[in-house]
Amino acid sequence: VWVSAVPFEDQDFHVLAVPRMRFRMGQTNYRTYVIDRETGERAVWFFGTTLGHWTVIAPHLAWRLPWHPGRVSFDCEWDAAAGRYGHYRMRTRSRWAPAALDLHDTGEPVRSIDGWPDLEDGLIALTHPLTGFYHRRDGALGSYAVWHERLRPTVGAVRSARFGLLDRLGVVPYAEQARTHSVLIQRSTEFTVYLPPRLV
Repeated sequence: VWVSAVPFEDQDFHVLAVPRMRFRMGQTNYRTYVIDRETGERAVWFFGTTLGHWTVIAPHLAWRLPWHPGRVSFDCEWDAAAGRYGHYRMRTRSRWAPAALDLHDTGEPVRSIDGWPDLEDGLIALTHPLTGFYHRRDGALGSYAVWHERLRPTVGAVRSARFGLLDRLGVVPYAEQARTHSVLIQRSTEFTVYLPPRLV
């Protein structure tokens, strides 16, 4: 079973219908990797998401998405000369999923991923499943899709990690969270989230 926590900062989040309303917020997606039995395609199963902005109340209530509020802060320093982060730290204060993360960025491109015969297969499996499924807060099965270009991450390593949700669910206890399969760091990418979600 592959499980991931994906923290990032939305720097220009907006809805196409209201393009002038733009927000900046921290976010962390908690997910595991699955195969859609109907299509055979790779997908992700979302345990849920923390979102560091008051607008989280809209999808939380209107679409019953498992998105939860949290105070998300990033302390990151980009070293342009070295092509890597000098330091990368994230903290989330949240009743649902508190988190603290400190990463080391080597700046080296990812050349292989353990468990896959070649790099492309590994990146597609871990970074490019574009459909997500989840249990809505009313128990129904929901789904939504995203799109982004091929990522070109660098190799990272965990200095320290504490993800409260993964420990509480018994998926990855605190004692094991620093022993990761991989740390892939992407400085930036543009992505589209196709909403509203649909019932499955």
